[in-house]
Amino acid sequence: MERRSILEVGAAILTAVAHFYFYAANHGRATFLIVTVVAWTAYIVIQVVRDRRNLTAFGLSTLGLRETTTAASLVFGVGAMGCLAIALGKHQLTINTHMLPVALLYPAWGIVQQLLVQAMVVRNLTRRLPAPVVVAIAAVLFGVVHLPYLPLAAGTAALGTIFAVIFIRYGNVIPLGICHGWLGVLFYFWVLHRDPWQELISGA
Repeated sequence: MERRSILEVGAAILTAVAHFYFYAANHGRATFLIVTVVAWTAYIVIQVVRDRRNLTAFGLSTLGLRETTTAASLVFGVGAMGCLAIALGKHQLTINTHMLPVALLYPAWGIVQQLLVQAMVVRNLTRRLPAPVVVAIAAVLFGVVHLPYLPLAAGTAALGTIFAVIFIRYGNVIPLGICHGWLGVLFYFWVLHRDPWQELISGA
C-alpha cells in the first residue's frame, strides 16, 4: 500500500478515536465536529485541485450516483420503517422540534463520516484485502466509535456493513451520507429517545 493510502487510513482511524473520546467525555463535541469537517474538507479540496480524478476516487462525482441513490433510498425506507415500528411498539413516537435542524445539518456530517469510512478506509484497503474482510473492518470501525451506547453501536455497525457493500459496488458516498444523516435523526429520536441537538449544545 502506497504511503498516501497508509496516511489516509491512519488519519481516518485517528479521527474515529478522537470521535470516541470527545463523545465519551461528553465535552468538546461541537469543537471536534467543526475541526473535523474543516480539516477533512480542506484535505479533499487540496487533493481534488491536484488531480480532478480524486473527485471520482473519493466518491464525490456523478459516477454511480443514480445506483447509489436507489440503494440508499431502499436502505432508508427499510430503516425508517424499523425505527417507526420500534417507536410505535413502545408507544413513544414523538415529533420533536429539534428534529428539523438535525435533519438539515446531520447529512453533512453523515457525508463526512462516509468519506472517512468509505473513501479513506474501504477504498484503500480493497486494494490489498478481500472485500468481505474490508466490509467487516468498516462495520467494526463504524460501530466502535459509537460505543458505549450498545444499541447505537449495533445499529451503526449494521449500517456500516450495508454501506460498505454499496460503496464497493458503486463508488459514491453522497447518497450514503444523506441516508446516514436522516436515518440517524429517526434512530436518535425514535429508538434511543435522545436529542442529539441538545446533547451537542450541552456538550460543546
